[in-house]
Amino acid sequence: MDMQFLPDETNQTADILHPLSARLRRIEGQIRGVTKMLEDDRECEDIITQILAVRSAIDKVAGEVIKIHVSRCLDVQDTIGAKNTIDRIISLMSKMN
Repeated sequence: MDMQFLPDETNQTADILHPLSARLRRIEGQIRGVTKMLEDDRECEDIITQILAVRSAIDKVAGEVIKIHVSRCLDVQDTIGAKNTIDRIISLMSKMN
């Protein structure tokens, strides 16, 4: 069974994906900023601080994706399907650390 992000709910896709897309665009900007900091030979501590901010932002997006997936997918699955999905989500979350 595939873990689709938004199964059978495509009419609400834009409402859900817009905030995530906006966050990812901000993260892209942060990464470009880190690249510029490296090119400008900025202080190591400043660069690491920005990298940690990017990591935190990515973790928040991942958490939001998982939250949406759990709330949307598990509502439409039977008990066995829900258990399998939960196991796969737990596996994915363990890879995030």
